[in-house]
Amino acid sequence: MIRYKGAATIRQGKTVIEGACVVESEDDQLAEPALPWSGRFHDPAPGANLEEGRAWLRLDEEPFREGAIKITRAGSGSGAGLIDFDGIGNLRELR
Repeated sequence: MIRYKGAATIRQGKTVIEGACVVESEDDQLAEPALPWSGRFHDPAPGANLEEGRAWLRLDEEPFREGAIKITRAGSGSGAGLIDFDGIGNLRELR
């Protein structure tokens, strides 16, 4: 189920990119740590050098949330700008 669709930011090391993101979860609770979640990020101006591995995701629309992710695919060639990821733990709400 799609639980978030909107603006987001991914940070990996010193690289920070902003784009559109879709996050899916098996339930309606993104903050529940036991439930797996994953998503796809679209970088509108591909060119950032993200690598597969750990990164940080921030959902940039209310309610603002952030959490650790594992990038499973960072697109190149015709898929440039598409980044697939799995959530690590939960997305905590920022206050």
